[in-house]
Order: sequence, then structure tokens, then C-alpha cells
Amino acid sequence: MIVYASHDLPNEIEMATMPSRSPVWFYNDVDGVREIGITGVLVPNGDEVSGQIGYDWILDAISEADRVRLFIDSPGGVVHPALERIMRRLQNIDSEAIVTGMCASAAYFIGRSCKRLICDGYTTEVGGIGAYILVWDFTESNRQKGYKPIKVKIGDMKGIGAGGEYSELDVKELERYLRDIFDEYMNVLGRPIPENLIDGRVYTAKKALELGLIDGLMPGVYTEGYEMSEVDDIIVSGQEESEVKSEESVENVEMASEAQVVENVVAESSVHVEEESAKQPEKLPIKRVSDDFSAEKLFYKLVSVHGSRTAAWAALERINPEAYMKLRNKINL
Repeated sequence: MIVYASHDLPNEIEMATMPSRSPVWFYNDVDGVREIGITGVLVPNGDEVSGQIGYDWILDAISEADRVRLFIDSPGGVVHPALERIMRRLQNIDSEAIVTGMCASAAYFIGRSCKRLICDGYTTEVGGIGAYILVWDFTESNRQKGYKPIKVKIGDMKGIGAGGEYSELDVKELERYLRDIFDEYMNVLGRPIPENLIDGRVYTAKKALELGLIDGLMPGVYTEGYEMSEVDDIIVSGQEESEVKSEESVENVEMASEAQVVENVVAESSVHVEEESAKQPEKLPIKRVSDDFSAEKLFYKLVSVHGSRTAAWAALERINPEAYMKLRNKINL
């Protein structure tokens, strides 16, 4: 093994330890919102050759934005101080995360640090809360080969694992170290998570919603050709679907489709939508409204229908994306 002095480091080693700017393809600015795709295993430094997403890329991208939307499909990543910086930054800006595949371990810490964490589809996966260190003990192999590592050290816990051998005390110290780091991540998160959920398990989106790990679930929202009946199938954190539909105060309103809600708002606002809807092809069986209608009025009507601001935002985005972005850019209602 070659050992380098600190002033003698080769360029490739120096570059590997330095944070880098995120590449231009890593994010996209849409109407004042920075959209970022977080995929694959997360590492401290991104690598365009291998396509690995780095904490340094994420931190660089969100440090320059006040409004962020993350699309997450990642099993997590390594323990690194940059993860804490990402979490703190997301907590201080208008941020939301949409799970498109998996959101586990370090990726869950990132998603849960956002103001809103929503799953797109029932079969997306959430959880993996925990941490681990993997070490290899070669004690038995060394004994068979006649090797006996001799460790000379200053400090009882110095040189843990040197020579490929770990004592019971060494393993306990590694566990203590890992627990300290994990507890600090939990403190940064600032959200209490029951101890029984910190077990490394991964849950499907609907179960994650029941356990309070996410804020909302949007089945089929980004899927072409779903039926109108599915529009009312949005589930919101803190409210069981049966409870929402059983509330007598909104029963009559909930029986109406979102298309009827839109028509009522349009009528109240004296907006003529027939010509506008004829100009644009409809992807959903919902009548679109023109840009000059009362977006705020429609939003609050949808809140009364679904009983949740999260579900109302999702519904508004489907019905009229222009109005959705207009309100998002204007104010966080």
C-alpha cells in the first residue's frame, strides 16, 4: 500500500474528495420550480460516467433554488455530512417530494425533509429507516493461514478492524458510533418516528400512509387513460378513505365529480370555457377552465371536496396545470 503525504496527493484523489457542481441535465427549472430527479444509490460525489447521483449534486442544485420538487426513486445511500446539509436546506425552502419508485433509507430522509412527501401509485415503496456498517472479519482465515496481526496503538479504541479482526468490544463501538450518527439525522429531521418503524423494513405506499410515513397517496395521477372514478380515489394522510366519504357535512359535495365542481366555479366566475376547451385536446375526462378564472376559488372548493389541502393541490394540478403552477408561484396557500 502506498501512503501519500497530504501535500503529495495525486490529482485524482484530490478531485474525488472535492464537491462538484451538478451537471446541467441533473435538474430542470419549470415556472419557478426546480425539478430534480434523484435516482439510484446515492454517494457523496456524483459521477457522470457511471451515472451515480451525488449528495454534492443535490446540495448544489437546491442551494440555488427557493422552490424545489424532487422525484425520488432511490434505495438510499451512504452516511455522509452532506446528507445533513441537504435535509436542513430542504426544510428551509418550499419543497415537495414525489416518490415514483422507491424512497428508502437516506432517500427517505431527503424526501421526509421536504414540506410534502407524496407517493405516486400504490406500489411505490417507502421506508428502509435505519443504518448499517458492513465489515469483514478475517480472524478465522488468518488463523488457517498462520497469520497473527499484531496491533500497536495508543488509545483503547484506535485502529478498530485493522488487520481484518474485530473483537466484541470493537463491534459494540461501531454500533455506538453508527447510533450516534443516526440519532443526529433523526434530530435534524425533527419528526418523531415510532421506534418500531426504525427497523429497516420497506412498505408499499398505502401501508406507509397508514403508518404516517408519507403525507399523501396519488394512485394513477400520472397515468394516461384512467377512469373518472379514480379521481376521487386520492387518499390523504390522517384520513381513512371510509372516514372521508362518510362525513355527512360534505356527502352531497363528494358525490359530485370534479368536473361538476369545475363547472360550478366557472359559472360563479362568469367564465366561458367551451371555446377554450375546444382549443386544447383533453387528456382527462374533465372540462378545462380558462386562465382567467378564479384559481384560488377553485382551490378552496377542492379543499372542501377532498378535506385536505394535499389532495386539493393534486386535483388542481390534474384539472388545470397552468392554474396549479400560477398558484404555486404566487403563494403557498
